[in-house]
Amino acid sequence: MKFDTNKDKGRAGLSAAIAYYGLLGYTVSLPLNDTQDYDLIVDDGAHLFKVQVKAPGSLSRSSNSPSYVVSLQCAGGTAGGVYAIMIEQDFDTLFVFSSERDVWEIPLEVIKAQGSTRSLVVRTEKSPFVNKKCLDTTKYYKGKL
Repeated sequence: MKFDTNKDKGRAGLSAAIAYYGLLGYTVSLPLNDTQDYDLIVDDGAHLFKVQVKAPGSLSRSSNSPSYVVSLQCAGGTAGGVYAIMIEQDFDTLFVFSSERDVWEIPLEVIKAQGSTRSLVVRTEKSPFVNKKCLDTTKYYKGKL
């Protein structure tokens, strides 16, 4: 799996999300363009939900619990600046796929309740050093794909 560039990460993340939801038996639909706030529409048989996919870069081992930092800001385009803040966008679930093939599914309302607009730290194991104000992402960890 290539995870060298942002494009590689984006392709890997989107492919992993399609595989993940497909393996659950859900119907996955792709939008025709990339101008909407979500990357996938998923039908679980009872509900449709919009999924934003993120694939963070390198693993941080600076704490006792390995973690990834997921940017909550969308940047790029011709000007190269921040053009959107994720918690202000229209989607239901954040799907995170790491270079180590770890998967998280985090509802947008949980991210909004956390209060951060810049980044979110996701972990596979709970860290004893994490501030109580920080979101415990281990609750949303789904394992490896």
